[in-house]
Amino acid sequence: MYKFVEYHVKQDTERIDYDEIEKLAQEHKPKMIVAGASAYSRIIEFERIAKVAKAVGAIFFVDMAHIAGLVAPACTPAPCHTPTSSPPPRIRLCAAHAACVSKASFAKRSTS
Repeated sequence: MYKFVEYHVKQDTERIDYDEIEKLAQEHKPKMIVAGASAYSRIIEFERIAKVAKAVGAIFFVDMAHIAGLVAPACTPAPCHTPTSSPPPRIRLCAAHAACVSKASFAKRSTS
């Protein structure tokens, strides 16, 4: 039903390989590109991934649970214009999940 294709970090720099993301997107034509990390200590270039998603007609979804606390006070760039957040039901007091989808791309797909 679903096919997941993972992207990687470059071996020499340990940074996300954005060229690989573009290549994989062109090759596989995904319906959604997901970004987000729990163990990546650098700033993710969300705009660059969003451009790739737009070029192949994919929704760009960001799981920003681990950076939400840095986005709110503008310590790191926001991955989109309308982030959303909700606490998981089992641990409402301990953690929150945050996600972000391009408003225009989601609206277009949710009404078609």
